[in-house]
Amino acid sequence: MSNDNLNSAVAWQPIQTAPKSGKAILLWWSCCKDPAVGRWEDDCTREGWRCDGDQCVPKNQHNCTHWMPLPEPPNAAEIGRASCR
Repeated sequence: MSNDNLNSAVAWQPIQTAPKSGKAILLWWSCCKDPAVGRWEDDCTREGWRCDGDQCVPKNQHNCTHWMPLPEPPNAAEIGRASCR
């Protein structure tokens, strides 16, 4: 992949183009100082962008302005046989 293609592949995208499939992505809220991993949630009681884990959870979903895909995890050969225990 050329540097130009790589840069466009990892560039911040407008939130209107983000996938609403529930897949984890990197999100940017105008009210936060750091990006957060999150996803679109659509259940019976609420709909909107939500952060995963203990990261910021903005009250106003309209402040979520941009997104970008998360990188693929390393393959098994790159990880080696290290244990998580």
